[in-house]
Amino acid sequence: MKTISVAVAGLGNVGRETIRLLNSRRAELRERLGARLALVAVADRDAAREARALKLPASVARFADPAAMAWTEKTRAMFAGLYRDYALGRLTDRCFTEIF
Repeated sequence: MKTISVAVAGLGNVGRETIRLLNSRRAELRERLGARLALVAVADRDAAREARALKLPASVARFADPAAMAWTEKTRAMFAGLYRDYALGRLTDRCFTEIF
């Protein structure tokens, strides 16, 4: 089954509810979309604290800035191989990867 990677920028009311719905309606969404949704990253000014409050697994990357989240190797997969067509220069020149 295909997997769709999901990243949430902002963990206020909308971001928290999005994550809650992704978790509580996982089976329904899988059936309707024909794909598994996987939360891969979140961004918030205090992402580490918010992720702990939401009890997110360690596999979900945490970022303090949504712009930083957009340039990581982990989120690069969301572009389905089209990443090089939309970004100039070498990947190592414009991004970093954080391990949490």
